Amino acid sequence: MTIEAVALNDPTGAYVTLDEADTFLLRVADITAWTAADDGTKARALLQASDELDTLTLAGQKYDSDQARAFPRVCYDEPASWPDGKSLAYASVWDLIDGVAVVPEAVKLAAVLQAMSILRDPQRAQRLRDRADGVASQSAGGYAESYDAGKLPQLVCLEARAHMRPYLLKGGRIV
Repeated sequence: MTIEAVALNDPTGAYVTLDEADTFLLRVADITAWTAADDGTKARALLQASDELDTLTLAGQKYDSDQARAFPRVCYDEPASWPDGKSLAYASVWDLIDGVAVVPEAVKLAAVLQAMSILRDPQRAQRLRDRADGVASQSAGGYAESYDAGKLPQLVCLEARAHMRPYLLKGGRIV
């Protein structure tokens, strides 16, 4: 299998290719939505998933200020500049392997999981918009949903967010 790199300055590229996604999905129990989709739909879901991951508030900064995507990233602080006795949870988040900037495997897996979330639920985008617009509940055909009005909807699914955890800003500053 050939692994294709995501160009740092390509705004149309997803974090993961279709071939890589198929490999990552060997870890996922239910891939019904993925196998039911054609390659064009899968590619669009991966692109949308990459766009949605890029909306997260991330620690550090882009590896190259001209890159279109949020990854690869580097930490913005060196341990020497931290207060005595302090460490940061994302201190080891450097997207370099042998000095080469890379998109981490965890981010690629998160993109695949987010794409699966997109494909599983065709009404997802509308429900997110409804919740953001303040809809507290809705029902149709014997099916009802209600939402916590005080809680904003999450764009990134729970599974993808878990893999993105090391990269999320936990406190401090946004650069």
